[in-house]
Amino acid sequence: MLGLGRAPVELVQRGVIDAITHEGVDDVTYILKLSHYPGGAPRRYVRPWWRSEGSEGSRVHANVVFVNVDATQADPARRGLHDQVIPRVSQTSGFVAGYWLEPLDGKGISVTLWESEEAAREAAGLIHPASSPTTGVKVDRIETREVIGQA
Repeated sequence: MLGLGRAPVELVQRGVIDAITHEGVDDVTYILKLSHYPGGAPRRYVRPWWRSEGSEGSRVHANVVFVNVDATQADPARRGLHDQVIPRVSQTSGFVAGYWLEPLDGKGISVTLWESEEAAREAAGLIHPASSPTTGVKVDRIETREVIGQA
């Protein structure tokens, strides 16, 4: 383990999780689940820890992206999401985690978490409204917001 941060020490000691504090960002701790997944592949979960009011430092921010999905292009759109969009986004500097929701009535939403407001805004700047990140998908709008709570 690189560092325990504020992870539950008893879970680390029992070997259920391994906690790694991201270098340079004290308010984000990555918790890797080491078991309970097919093939033993670890999955990354983020648990943001916020500093007290008035303290300095990075805060986790989210980009919420709203897209329109052409129903006649649903299969190529989903393939493009998994083959192109997710790999590209997950390798962008400052990326923490991302969630892409199933489209409903032709409307899709994604939420990506970033180490700081600067990283979130830089990533959002790479996406232009009315652009097409993959076949059958058009970006409607992007909102960048501070993450203020998590369960």
